[in-house]
Amino acid sequence: MESLAKLYYGGLVFFLHLHSSAAQSVGSVPRGFRFSPPAGAGDFSAFLVSSNRDFAAGFSRDPAAGYFALAVAGMNANSQPLDTIWMANRDDPFRATPELLFSGSLLVTIHQNVQWNSSSSTTSPSSSSSGDFLELLDSGNLRVVSRSSSSSPPSDDQAGVVWQSFDHPTDTLLQGQNFTQAMRLVSSISNQDPRSGSYSLQLQGDRILLLAGSEPYWTEAALKEHENGSGSTIYMRIQPDGYIGLYQSEQTRVHFVPFSSLNRASTNFTRRARLGPDGNLRVYYWQGGRMVEDYAALRDPCEFPDSCGSYGICSSELQNKSCKCPVGVTADGNSTIAFLPVDSRDAAKGCRSDAADANSCMETPSKNSSEDDFLMIQGVDYFAIRFVVAAFGVSTVTLEECRALCLGNCSCKAFFFRNDSSVCFHTDSIRSMLPSSNPHNLGFIRIAKRGRSHHTSRALQISILVLAVLLAIAALIFACYYRRSRRRDENKEEVNHHSDEEAFLETISGLPKRFPFSEIESAKNTRRISVVQLQGCSPREFQAELAAIAGLGSHSNLVALLGYCIHGKKRYIIYDGSTSGSRSLDEILKNPGLERAALEWSAKKEILLGIARGLAFLHANGGVHGDLVPGNVLLDLEHGGSSSPRLARYGLASLMRRPPPNPSDDVRAFGAIVAALLDGGDGAPAEDQRLREIWKCCAQQEAVLRPSMAMVAETLSSILPPKASFGIQSLN
Repeated sequence: MESLAKLYYGGLVFFLHLHSSAAQSVGSVPRGFRFSPPAGAGDFSAFLVSSNRDFAAGFSRDPAAGYFALAVAGMNANSQPLDTIWMANRDDPFRATPELLFSGSLLVTIHQNVQWNSSSSTTSPSSSSSGDFLELLDSGNLRVVSRSSSSSPPSDDQAGVVWQSFDHPTDTLLQGQNFTQAMRLVSSISNQDPRSGSYSLQLQGDRILLLAGSEPYWTEAALKEHENGSGSTIYMRIQPDGYIGLYQSEQTRVHFVPFSSLNRASTNFTRRARLGPDGNLRVYYWQGGRMVEDYAALRDPCEFPDSCGSYGICSSELQNKSCKCPVGVTADGNSTIAFLPVDSRDAAKGCRSDAADANSCMETPSKNSSEDDFLMIQGVDYFAIRFVVAAFGVSTVTLEECRALCLGNCSCKAFFFRNDSSVCFHTDSIRSMLPSSNPHNLGFIRIAKRGRSHHTSRALQISILVLAVLLAIAALIFACYYRRSRRRDENKEEVNHHSDEEAFLETISGLPKRFPFSEIESAKNTRRISVVQLQGCSPREFQAELAAIAGLGSHSNLVALLGYCIHGKKRYIIYDGSTSGSRSLDEILKNPGLERAALEWSAKKEILLGIARGLAFLHANGGVHGDLVPGNVLLDLEHGGSSSPRLARYGLASLMRRPPPNPSDDVRAFGAIVAALLDGGDGAPAEDQRLREIWKCCAQQEAVLRPSMAMVAETLSSILPPKASFGIQSLN
């Protein structure tokens, strides 16, 4: 959406062209007005301009992808688009040439199908009435009004207003625009992607808040006592005198935030406040042909919630920030775990540690897991704590109570505790941390207990590193020797096709058994093993994927990986074969003799729970199934069928598909299996509605809207009745 982004951030990039047409109207248009961007138009086709020529309403266009958006843009002195003030469909661009129709409400259609309707987005009490005029005010407000005539320029009074863009801001607030507690400013994802991002501005009670998700990182509160004692501010507004005011009424201003240009009226340009993709709220005005920053809420680089990425610790001096990764102490106090940079070339991209991702919630979704522990980081603070305390207040607890509350909630990834004030703060999405001179300020990162964790002390880590270097040297020596011996033994079948790839695989620790080709030929017909031959993958791809699959570990809902085989240029992966009483879910669903009662409610849910847990385990350990279909779900009918479904052929799609699959592909495939279990049959139990809700969430078109498999597994676990009986019939 490159060109669309250029319009959206026109204050920084001036590359758009305004389509000049005699069809442009000034001020207002009557009911019955139609407009469609003409062929060959530029990146912005205006159909209505304000009387002062400061604003235009029209369609922005991305010529590469063919996307359109209905927008209001600020204009410069040359009547060219400067920046986007408002966008109707920022998260759902029109994917074909749209037509605008004003028929009492504002409609956008494609091939006569309504894509957007102003009536569906209004909360105005008069929204059911039809408008007579569509107006673009000199303030930049696009609105539908119901009145007998429209003045020129249109009047700014609120009489007869049916709908207005000022009630539905995107990321920008204009001078004179009222911003209420029912509204939100939402940042974009990036300067190249105008969709809704992670940061928002809201009014809550008597204060302005900037939020990262649900966590505040900046606030301004009213200082004056409320005159009417209601305890809540009605709205805020940017004033031409150079400040943001908080108001209970036109006569009752309870607070103001001054700009650099305080008391210097902007006569040539309307001020605008924009919540940027970095999370900062900035105010601009126009001067000398350029945009001038008048105010910024965040001045210190470490005030940004993602200044150093996840787990990073941000320090600043003279407006220069530095990022470092934390070192934590295990619960027994005997060893430390150091986080490592995600990108060694850019410390601001955050830190990582396998220990922080190895908690039991990923394997056993439990509301009260005793399988986890915490890594303590001393002398740190979290960006949100002081704002939470200021805005909402917190109850004080002991350190053990704070720890227990986090353990009891699988979404809690960390907690922070201040020993001197007993303040406890939990978070489910760890962003940047701050250093604290107070050693009593502690951070606790959730990890697996040391009995379950594969992580070791620093001394052991160094030993492993030394051993790895020695093994690498030995591997090189062995590879040289092996290549020479291969030339001598070309008559032997197993040596005839050996390569550098085979020598490399032999030196990788932790790989499963390597099967001779003669053994898999004799065993694959006995159903003791399942053999998959890989096609079209390079030696390095095979090496990488085999190491990745072997490193996943075992899980009760995954078919065990037994080993691999290389025979000449052919490569095979060997899984555990089915038992005599095992059948695939595909066989059960397609068996015409299977009664509907054979897949009763409890059985369906248990099958889905097992699949979800297997996928959640794969995703938590960096794996992806990539080929989740009913034929790759095995059920042991000799033991009740649904109690332990196992996933087969996982991890292979990365070698066979381009582009390789990702976890969200697995979520969507899981939704298809839910739909298959729900398909057909009359008189399905009412509980099936819960599964239908899960299916709809997993089948979302946009990958970012689909839940994680850990969330799905936890949801299924919470609705599974205790000691459920299952009714899957044998197919023998």
